[in-house]
Amino acid sequence: VEPVGSTSTLVSEQISYAGLSAPPPIAALLMAGIISDTLNLISPTTTHRDSKAIKRLERWAFSGGSELIGDTADSFAEKVLAAGTGLSARRPKEIVTGDLKQYTSGDNKFIVSQAEVSSLYELDEHVIELGKALSNLRESKGYDFAVLMVTDVVKGSSRLLIDNPPAILEDLPFEPCPDGTLLAEGMVSRKKQLIPVIMSLLEA
Repeated sequence: VEPVGSTSTLVSEQISYAGLSAPPPIAALLMAGIISDTLNLISPTTTHRDSKAIKRLERWAFSGGSELIGDTADSFAEKVLAAGTGLSARRPKEIVTGDLKQYTSGDNKFIVSQAEVSSLYELDEHVIELGKALSNLRESKGYDFAVLMVTDVVKGSSRLLIDNPPAILEDLPFEPCPDGTLLAEGMVSRKKQLIPVIMSLLEA
Protein backbone atom coordinates (compact mmCIF):
# COMPACT_ATOMS: atom_id res chain seq x y z
CA VAL A 1 0.00 0.00 0.00
CA GLU A 2 1.47 3.32 -1.08
CA PRO A 3 0.00 6.86 -1.02
CA VAL A 4 -0.24 7.36 -4.78
CA GLY A 5 -3.14 8.32 -7.00
CA SER A 6 -3.37 5.04 -8.88
CA THR A 7 -2.46 1.39 -8.43
CA SER A 8 -1.29 1.50 -12.05
CA THR A 9 1.54 3.75 -10.89
CA LEU A 10 2.76 1.02 -8.54
CA VAL A 11 2.59 -1.62 -11.26
CA SER A 12 4.59 0.54 -13.68
CA GLU A 13 7.20 1.19 -10.99
CA GLN A 14 7.65 -2.54 -10.35
CA ILE A 15 8.15 -3.16 -14.07
CA SER A 16 10.78 -0.42 -14.18
CA TYR A 17 12.53 -1.63 -11.00
CA ALA A 18 12.87 -5.04 -12.62
CA GLY A 19 14.71 -3.43 -15.54
CA LEU A 20 11.89 -4.20 -17.93
CA SER A 21 9.47 -2.25 -20.09
CA ALA A 22 5.82 -3.01 -20.74
CA PRO A 23 4.65 -3.81 -24.27
CA PRO A 24 2.61 -0.97 -25.80
CA PRO A 25 -0.87 -2.47 -25.12
CA ILE A 26 -0.06 -3.08 -21.42
CA ALA A 27 1.60 0.33 -21.08
CA ALA A 28 -1.46 1.99 -22.61
CA LEU A 29 -3.76 0.11 -20.23
CA LEU A 30 -1.71 1.20 -17.19
CA MET A 31 -1.57 4.74 -18.51
CA ALA A 32 -5.35 4.74 -18.89
CA GLY A 33 -5.65 3.59 -15.28
CA ILE A 34 -3.64 6.56 -14.01
CA ILE A 35 -5.52 8.99 -16.24
CA SER A 36 -8.86 7.68 -14.98
CA ASP A 37 -7.89 7.56 -11.30
CA THR A 38 -6.31 11.03 -11.24
CA LEU A 39 -8.48 12.72 -13.90
CA ASN A 40 -5.36 13.17 -16.00
CA LEU A 41 -3.26 14.31 -13.03
CA ILE A 42 -5.55 17.15 -11.88
CA SER A 43 -7.07 15.38 -8.87
CA PRO A 44 -5.69 16.31 -5.43
CA THR A 45 -4.93 12.61 -4.98
CA THR A 46 -2.21 12.90 -7.67
CA THR A 47 1.42 12.55 -6.55
CA HIS A 48 4.73 13.21 -8.29
CA ARG A 49 5.07 9.45 -8.68
CA ASP A 50 1.90 9.36 -10.78
CA SER A 51 3.28 12.11 -13.01
CA LYS A 52 6.58 10.25 -13.43
CA ALA A 53 4.72 7.03 -14.19
CA ILE A 54 2.67 8.72 -16.93
CA LYS A 55 5.87 9.90 -18.64
CA ARG A 56 7.42 6.43 -18.32
CA LEU A 57 4.31 4.73 -19.70
CA GLU A 58 4.03 7.27 -22.49
CA ARG A 59 7.44 6.20 -23.78
CA TRP A 60 6.40 2.55 -23.73
CA ALA A 61 2.85 3.01 -25.05
CA PHE A 62 3.79 5.13 -28.07
CA SER A 63 6.90 3.16 -29.08
CA GLY A 64 7.43 1.63 -32.50
CA GLY A 65 4.74 -0.79 -33.62
CA SER A 66 2.18 0.58 -31.20
CA GLU A 67 -1.41 0.99 -32.36
CA LEU A 68 -1.29 4.39 -30.65
CA ILE A 69 1.30 5.85 -33.02
CA GLY A 70 -0.09 9.24 -34.02
CA ASP A 71 -1.66 9.81 -30.63
CA THR A 72 -0.21 12.11 -28.00
CA ALA A 73 -0.51 11.86 -24.23
CA ASP A 74 -3.14 14.60 -24.33
CA SER A 75 -5.23 13.10 -27.13
CA PHE A 76 -5.06 9.67 -25.49
CA ALA A 77 -6.16 11.16 -22.16
CA GLU A 78 -9.12 12.86 -23.82
CA LYS A 79 -10.25 9.54 -25.29
CA VAL A 80 -9.88 7.73 -21.96
CA LEU A 81 -11.83 10.32 -20.01
CA ALA A 82 -14.54 10.61 -22.66
CA ALA A 83 -15.01 6.83 -22.69
CA GLY A 84 -15.70 6.74 -18.97
CA THR A 85 -18.09 9.67 -18.75
CA GLY A 86 -21.67 10.46 -19.61
CA LEU A 87 -25.10 10.17 -18.04
CA SER A 88 -27.26 9.24 -21.03
CA ALA A 89 -25.85 5.75 -21.51
CA ARG A 90 -26.75 4.53 -18.00
CA ARG A 91 -29.92 4.32 -15.96
CA PRO A 92 -30.19 6.73 -13.01
CA LYS A 93 -30.03 3.82 -10.53
CA GLU A 94 -26.75 2.65 -12.07
CA ILE A 95 -25.31 6.14 -11.89
CA VAL A 96 -26.05 6.70 -8.20
CA THR A 97 -24.80 3.23 -7.20
CA GLY A 98 -21.87 2.89 -9.60
CA ASP A 99 -19.20 4.62 -7.50
CA LEU A 100 -20.55 4.88 -3.98
CA LYS A 101 -18.91 5.31 -0.57
CA GLN A 102 -20.56 5.18 2.85
CA TYR A 103 -19.57 7.45 5.74
CA THR A 104 -20.54 7.91 9.38
CA SER A 105 -20.24 11.06 11.47
CA GLY A 106 -21.81 11.00 14.92
CA ASP A 107 -25.44 9.99 14.44
CA ASN A 108 -25.30 10.62 10.68
CA LYS A 109 -24.87 7.73 8.28
CA PHE A 110 -24.66 8.94 4.69
CA ILE A 111 -23.41 8.08 1.23
CA VAL A 112 -21.62 10.03 -1.47
CA SER A 113 -21.77 8.76 -5.05
CA GLN A 114 -19.68 10.20 -7.86
CA ALA A 115 -20.28 10.26 -11.62
CA GLU A 116 -18.07 11.79 -14.30
CA VAL A 117 -19.17 13.86 -17.27
CA SER A 118 -17.39 15.83 -19.98
CA SER A 119 -19.62 18.84 -19.31
CA LEU A 120 -21.72 19.80 -16.30
CA TYR A 121 -24.48 20.89 -18.69
CA GLU A 122 -25.11 17.17 -19.20
CA LEU A 123 -26.69 17.11 -15.76
CA ASP A 124 -29.46 19.53 -16.68
CA GLU A 125 -31.66 17.00 -18.50
CA HIS A 126 -31.11 14.25 -15.93
CA VAL A 127 -31.27 16.08 -12.61
CA ILE A 128 -34.89 15.13 -11.78
CA GLU A 129 -34.44 11.42 -12.53
CA LEU A 130 -31.12 11.31 -10.68
CA GLY A 131 -32.68 13.05 -7.70
CA LYS A 132 -35.42 10.41 -7.55
CA ALA A 133 -32.90 7.58 -7.84
CA LEU A 134 -30.77 9.09 -5.09
CA SER A 135 -33.82 9.44 -2.84
CA ASN A 136 -34.91 5.86 -3.49
CA LEU A 137 -31.43 4.60 -2.69
CA ARG A 138 -31.24 6.58 0.55
CA GLU A 139 -34.65 5.42 1.74
CA SER A 140 -34.10 1.76 0.81
CA LYS A 141 -30.79 1.58 2.66
CA GLY A 142 -31.78 3.74 5.64
CA TYR A 143 -29.20 6.50 5.20
CA ASP A 144 -29.76 9.89 6.81
CA PHE A 145 -28.83 11.75 3.64
CA ALA A 146 -27.25 11.07 0.27
CA VAL A 147 -25.06 13.05 -2.10
CA LEU A 148 -24.35 12.63 -5.81
CA MET A 149 -21.20 14.42 -6.95
CA VAL A 150 -21.25 14.95 -10.72
CA THR A 151 -17.75 15.87 -11.85
CA ASP A 152 -16.69 17.59 -15.06
CA VAL A 153 -13.42 15.81 -15.91
CA VAL A 154 -12.50 18.43 -18.51
CA LYS A 155 -12.91 21.67 -16.55
CA GLY A 156 -12.35 20.19 -13.10
CA SER A 157 -15.50 21.20 -11.22
CA SER A 158 -18.56 19.45 -9.80
CA ARG A 159 -22.24 19.87 -9.09
CA LEU A 160 -23.84 18.26 -6.06
CA LEU A 161 -27.29 16.73 -5.66
CA ILE A 162 -28.16 16.24 -1.99
CA ASP A 163 -31.18 14.25 -0.85
CA ASN A 164 -32.60 14.94 2.64
CA PRO A 165 -29.72 17.19 3.77
CA PRO A 166 -29.52 18.04 7.49
CA ALA A 167 -29.91 21.73 8.27
CA ILE A 168 -26.20 22.13 9.00
CA LEU A 169 -25.36 21.45 5.35
CA GLU A 170 -27.00 24.76 4.45
CA ASP A 171 -23.59 26.17 5.38
CA LEU A 172 -21.79 24.31 2.59
CA PRO A 173 -19.61 26.88 0.79
CA PHE A 174 -20.96 26.17 -2.69
CA GLU A 175 -23.01 28.23 -5.11
CA PRO A 176 -26.71 27.24 -5.32
CA CYS A 177 -28.02 26.58 -8.83
CA PRO A 178 -31.63 27.24 -9.94
CA ASP A 179 -32.33 23.50 -10.15
CA GLY A 180 -31.41 22.94 -6.51
CA THR A 181 -27.94 21.53 -7.13
CA LEU A 182 -24.78 23.14 -5.75
CA LEU A 183 -21.85 24.23 -7.91
CA ALA A 184 -18.49 23.26 -6.39
CA GLU A 185 -15.91 25.09 -8.48
CA GLY A 186 -12.53 23.39 -8.68
CA MET A 187 -13.70 20.31 -6.78
CA VAL A 188 -12.99 16.89 -8.29
CA SER A 189 -12.01 14.65 -5.39
CA ARG A 190 -14.62 13.15 -3.11
CA LYS A 191 -12.01 11.93 -0.62
CA LYS A 192 -9.68 14.91 -0.47
CA GLN A 193 -12.07 17.82 -1.10
CA LEU A 194 -15.77 17.10 -0.54
CA ILE A 195 -15.77 14.75 2.44
CA PRO A 196 -13.56 16.99 4.62
CA VAL A 197 -15.96 19.90 4.05
CA ILE A 198 -19.04 17.83 4.93
CA MET A 199 -17.35 16.28 7.97
CA SER A 200 -16.21 19.65 9.27
CA LEU A 201 -19.84 20.80 9.39
CA LEU A 202 -21.25 17.59 10.84
CA GLU A 203 -18.62 17.43 13.55
CA ALA A 204 -18.71 21.12 14.49
